[in-house]
Amino acid sequence: MDERIREKVFHAIGEMYVPKEVVYYLGAGASFNGLPLVKNFEEQMEKQVEWLLSEDVQKKLKGITTEEINHYQNNVAEISQNSKNHASIDTYAKKLYITNRKKYEILKITLSVFLTIEQLRNGPDFRYDSFFASIIGNTADDLPANFGIISWNYDCHIELAYMKYAEEYRLQKVQNLLHINSKNHFIHRALGFFNVLKLNGSATIINEGENILGLSQAIIHDWPKSFSSDNIKQIKEVFDSYVNLFSAIDNNLKDLEQKENSINCNLSFCWEKEFKMANNAVIETGIEMIQTAKNIVVIGYSFPFFNRDIDEAFFKSMRADAVVYIQDPRAEGIVNSLKERFPELENNIKPITLNIDDNTALPLSRRIDGFFIPTDIKMGGSPEFYKITVPKFSESQH
Repeated sequence: MDERIREKVFHAIGEMYVPKEVVYYLGAGASFNGLPLVKNFEEQMEKQVEWLLSEDVQKKLKGITTEEINHYQNNVAEISQNSKNHASIDTYAKKLYITNRKKYEILKITLSVFLTIEQLRNGPDFRYDSFFASIIGNTADDLPANFGIISWNYDCHIELAYMKYAEEYRLQKVQNLLHINSKNHFIHRALGFFNVLKLNGSATIINEGENILGLSQAIIHDWPKSFSSDNIKQIKEVFDSYVNLFSAIDNNLKDLEQKENSINCNLSFCWEKEFKMANNAVIETGIEMIQTAKNIVVIGYSFPFFNRDIDEAFFKSMRADAVVYIQDPRAEGIVNSLKERFPELENNIKPITLNIDDNTALPLSRRIDGFFIPTDIKMGGSPEFYKITVPKFSESQH
């Protein structure tokens, strides 16, 4: 089929609706086996710099000067130190967003480089691979339309895990295949397909002309078909892009101070105001997904007060008989906290347990072999014209 016709068909079906059997609601713990939790970012950032400066890596990173490494190290050190004085690096980011826009842009870019290098070193959390293996049909594009994902994570683990099934190694193309939407990459609602909403975007970078800068090119064009823990070539290319990008920031500093978004990260926290309408469209799409979902599986997310407005918009839109599963080592505590915040869900929230041979209960979240999939669901779903009323999301209402 001609690509233009295909896109029109996909767009038309995407505006139709497949009621969701299950919606996954992901936090940092869903990527735990590949990336540190947000609260541990600063510690891992320091370890990454030590690794970059190690004698063995330095021998392989030919062409990267000590001055360039030190530039990255200084930014990492400043971010790490300041993050220790805040609840998390996300909290520090919000402070900079309000008080110092240049440092805020530097934080997002440095954080994007850090996450990219970590993913090049470690690959995605292997549970995503198990997840796709469990739900995919006979072909790579045969994903159940009645499944959806809403993620607070800005890593690319979902995309990286799916690459080997699609045999497509351009990140941007994979995002389109998975119908991934974020506020600065919102194509259409894609509710007639398996779809993903990334509330904080992705740790990749574009310029004001929506051209992808060097950091993302290293991923999109040259991602290896097998993940290697010491893929120095890719890390060198990513680091070269980081150096070029900071040169661009220095050259565009006046624009950055006078005109918003002269350089953009696809990492875009949900509380940023620059994409307010698109952000509301993302949240309204999430409400549509959750509004008819029979099952909501929360993985590695603790419902921080920081995100309360959006969490409430989603969970207060649930159908009365929906079941919320909590997959987390601290599942019982999260269940109790949720019941306090949403008393109407008192009987709907369940920690996930798994019976084992000695008849004791082992939280499934303490196993590392997969994400929970409810057993009573039917995969698939045919697109249908399905009208539901979705309240318009406005931050001023919260």
